[in-house]
Amino acid sequence: MEVEKNVPIPARYPFADMAVGDSFALPPEITRTTVTVAAGRYGEKHDMKFTVRRMPDKTLRCWRVA
Repeated sequence: MEVEKNVPIPARYPFADMAVGDSFALPPEITRTTVTVAAGRYGEKHDMKFTVRRMPDKTLRCWRVA
């Protein structure tokens, strides 16, 4: 195996690219708790707020609210 340096870790969720009012749908294998915790931790570090809601079609969606 070859050791590589300076390869960035890809972001799991697009929190950094979101403006207030933006949202993204979650893949079915991601639980509500998983993304809520991730959004909360990201939001605390970057002074942002997010909410996760279940849509009428039973999918989950995450919004930036502040």
